[in-house]
This record gives sequence, structure tokens and C-alpha cells, in this order.
Amino acid sequence: MAPSPTTRRRRLPLRVEVLLTIAGLLAGLAAVYVSFTANTGLPLVPAYDLRVEVPDANRMIKNNQVRIGGVRVGQVADVEAQPARAGAAPRTVLSLKLDSDVPHLPVDTTVRIRPVSVLGATYLDVVPGRSARRIAPGGTLAASRSRSTVELTDLLDLFDPRTSRGLQRSITNVAAATAGRGAALGEGIERLGRAAGPLTAVARALSAESTRLGGLLAGYARTMEAVGSSAEELGSLVDGGARTFRAVASAREDLGRTLEELPPTAEVTTRSLARLRPGLDGLAAISVDLLPASRLLPAALRETSETFRRGTGAARKLPRLTSALTTALRSARTFAALPQTDGSLRKVDELFAAVGELMDRVAPAQIHCNTFSLWGQNFYEAFGFSGNGRGPSTGVAYIKALGSNPIELLQNREQHDNLHVNYLPRQNAQECEAGNEPFQFGRKSLASPPGNQSRNTIATYPPAGVIEHARRAGLLDRPPGDRP
Repeated sequence: MAPSPTTRRRRLPLRVEVLLTIAGLLAGLAAVYVSFTANTGLPLVPAYDLRVEVPDANRMIKNNQVRIGGVRVGQVADVEAQPARAGAAPRTVLSLKLDSDVPHLPVDTTVRIRPVSVLGATYLDVVPGRSARRIAPGGTLAASRSRSTVELTDLLDLFDPRTSRGLQRSITNVAAATAGRGAALGEGIERLGRAAGPLTAVARALSAESTRLGGLLAGYARTMEAVGSSAEELGSLVDGGARTFRAVASAREDLGRTLEELPPTAEVTTRSLARLRPGLDGLAAISVDLLPASRLLPAALRETSETFRRGTGAARKLPRLTSALTTALRSARTFAALPQTDGSLRKVDELFAAVGELMDRVAPAQIHCNTFSLWGQNFYEAFGFSGNGRGPSTGVAYIKALGSNPIELLQNREQHDNLHVNYLPRQNAQECEAGNEPFQFGRKSLASPPGNQSRNTIATYPPAGVIEHARRAGLLDRPPGDRP
């Protein structure tokens, strides 16, 4: 018996449901495949190969990003160590896969391995050159085009574990001491910026030919060579000084008794000078016509009395100073003999130069736009906790704002028409670009917008109770011996 038309109409939705289920499974499998292969490049996206030689991999690993001007243009496909050859130092070869829409790079292109964050991740920063000659796909950029980068982690790697722990405690204490003091910190940075002008004038004056600074440095170099040739004699001098300080330390009881007698003597001297003051005042009045400089005598006597009064406290600490000074001299001698000392000092010099350049950019951003305080506040507000009852809370990260199109959250080969990205906003006395950039639908903005933007910003304050907690912890107490 053939099925009736009514039966056919009832079976038709079931078939459609099966087809939709199969299509959904295929779409899910495709999404999973793209998710697992996204680190090695999107499937079916054309790319071309390029090899780059660098002296040091510097934590570079496979699948790290390759950027030009802060924009991702490819990724590292492989990291290969190349042993030392005759006349050549060992190096690392990075195999890159660049997007096909990236033009072939000039032969004078330079590369630099930069950190993504302080956690150790890195990326390859490519700076295209200006040469008309291009590197063909599959070609190699020589190690001479690689530029080194000084990182904070490189400096920390020079210290032993004990020193690293001490440095970590120092940084923690500094962070606790500066909590809630953004205004004072900004004022200090501003004053440091004002001091940079006179220092620049001094450096310019020193670099002038009339100062003959080159001859001075050459003479200094010759002096250091002469000192180096007398290393044994200098070592004997340091040893003799150490023995002298040990002898002083061994006699610290006698020296301490001597210093204990100083306060009564200073008090007697102070009272005697106070009694002599009327006579000295009279003598000063008589000496006006004879010697105008006698006007300074009362002030000089008062300064002498204050010097003796303050010197009493310092003299009491002298026994402890001798022991600490002996230990410091021994540590200095051990440090000077280390083979890493020369390289460590060069690294510290490079770090200070980098910090000076950083401070030139950080000062106006913090003073005029409150950049770092707002960043910390936004980072804190991106996290929260949820839960009820007495059980443990669950950490939650909030996404407070999305782009105009949710697809912007995913990796795309093509940039969206409404993409607005400003990696290096201008933050200074003229404008505070971050957060104040204009948005125009249907247009992309991948750099700072033209003209000066608004200087509107938000003043930040520590959360309620933080200042009281800091005061109870002793962080806001006046240091001992500090005079108001």
C-alpha cells in the first residue's frame, strides 16, 4: 500500500533536520581545524619564504609573529641553530613565511628581535630599507643586517640567585612605597625632564672642539693603561687598607670608649662657647673698623657648635661603620676580579641610555594624560569575581567593549573596513590621543589621526582604605632622622 500524501508531508521535515545536523557537524569540524592550525598560518592563505640570520635567537621560537611597523605580516616557520664555521661565529637562521601581499624586501632591510612583554615572549621587527634591489623569495638576509636589543631580562640574568632575590625584594618595596603616589611621581618625572635641558647644554659644551675632550679621554685611557700595569701594587695597597681597617675594628672597644667621652666634651665646649658669646660680640663690635670680615665670626661659631652637636651622633655609629666598610671592601675586591664585571658594566650603561630615552617619552604621557594610572585602573577593572553562598569565588575577565563587528575578535587575512588601531598614540602637553581618537564608519585608521586631539583625561585616586592600610603598614611614616 503506497503512503498517502499526508504521510509524505510529515516525513519531509525529518529529512531536512538530518541534513541541517550534518551541515552543522561539518561547520564545527571546519572551525576546530582552523583553530588548531591558526598558529601555523591560516589554511589556503598564500605566503612566500624568506631566511634571516641573527647572532642570537633571544627566546625566539616557532610560530612567533613577524611585524612591520607593528602590523603582523607573517610568522616564524622554523628556528635553526647554525654552528660556527671557519672565520664566522655561530648564529641562528630564522625561516619566515610572509604574506603574499607584502612586497619583496630591499637588500638593506634591518631586523631586530623585540620583546612582546616582560614575560619573555618575542617577535621579529622588520624595518624595510630604501635600496632598489630586492630579496627574492627563498633568499637570505645576512646576520650583518640584524640589530641587537638590550632587555631587562638580559641584565637580570647576569646576577646570581641571591642577588636576584635581593633585587626582587627591592623592586617590591619600591612598588609598595609608590602606591597611591602618582601625583608625586609625576611631579618628580617632570622635574627630571626639566633637568634634561641643562644637562643637554653641558653635554653640547663638552663636545665642542674648544674643550679638547678627545685629548682628555685619550690621556685618561693612557692613565688607565698605566694603572692596569700596576695591578699588583694596587692589590697590595687594597690588602694593606683591609688590614688597617681590621686593626681599627679590633680596637673598636677602645675607640668606642673614646667616642663615649666626646659628648660630655662637646657639651662643655658648647656651654663655654655660649658664655664666651657676649665677649665675642663685643670683640666683633670693636673689630668692625679694623676688619670687616669679623662680622662673620658669630655665625661661624654657631655653625661650629651645630657641627659638634651633629657630629656626636655620627661618631657613635663609627664602630659599626668599620665592620661594614671592611665587608664592603672585600666584596668590591671580589667583584672587580670577576670576568663578567666588564660586560655587566657595559650592559648597565646601555640600560641607563635606554631608560633615559624612555623617560623622555614617559614623563609627558604621565604628567599631562595620566596614562599609566589609567592603564593600571583599566587592567584591574577587567577582572572580577563571581559566586554565591560560602564557596570559593570564580575569577571572571570582563570584555567591556567590542568592535563594530564581532568578527574583528578573530584572526583575519583582510583588515576590516572600520578597523581603527593606534599603536603609538601621542601623549603630551598638546594632546592625549589614547581614547580620544575620532571614529569614522567605513574608514580605516592605522596611525595617529591628523591634528591635535582632546586633552580630556581622568584623574585617578587610590581605592578606599588603601591609604589607611599603607599608614598602618608604616609605608607613610616619616623615615627616622628625617626632619620636616
